[in-house]
Amino acid sequence: MFKALAVVLALAPFAAAAQEDGNRLTITGSARASVEPDIVRASGSIYVQDDSAADAMTTAAKRLSSLRTAMEPHGKVYGSRITVGQGRSAGKRLIGSDDPGFAAQGSITVTLTDLGKAGTVLDALAKAGIDGVARLEYDIQDRAPVLTEVRENAVADAIERAETYARAANLTLGPIVELTEIRSDTSAPRSGPTYRTSSYGAQGATGPTVVGIEATVMIRWSVE
Repeated sequence: MFKALAVVLALAPFAAAAQEDGNRLTITGSARASVEPDIVRASGSIYVQDDSAADAMTTAAKRLSSLRTAMEPHGKVYGSRITVGQGRSAGKRLIGSDDPGFAAQGSITVTLTDLGKAGTVLDALAKAGIDGVARLEYDIQDRAPVLTEVRENAVADAIERAETYARAANLTLGPIVELTEIRSDTSAPRSGPTYRTSSYGAQGATGPTVVGIEATVMIRWSVE
């Protein structure tokens, strides 16, 4: 279950003014919820270079399979597709080498409901042999209840502001003739610290940030 810290009504940057379009009044309203995360995703990637595309892909598939097996005891594991492309080094490209070489890559993500184990999983990813960096991403399992609340508050924000503008301009609001959702739930999950495999540790499990969920609507009224 989610625990909402705050729901803040906010004005969209382009919503500072209402505009009267003939007998219409158009207003945008926005709302945002800040929610404590209840899941964390730990992810890492593998990268293989070879003269043969087939060999690069085969090696990458074996490494990704081993990585999945190593991570399954820690949580729900998702593996990406393996992608293969030309992997010429900058030096070879500079001298015009016709030997492209190939690179294959893929990634593994482990989803945890116990945020306190995030650092342990980062350590496990490193020991399992990922390349590059390991990342943490905080999120919530069920966004629907929060998003419903945010959408309702965005509409309430637009209505309140429309009533204010109408009163100030001595207008009478008629029925709503258009309601459009401009933006909904566009806040990406916040990432925790990123660690290189040679230097990160369990400290990555501390201090998860909140997750932001937003909605913006545009409502048009007829006015008299």
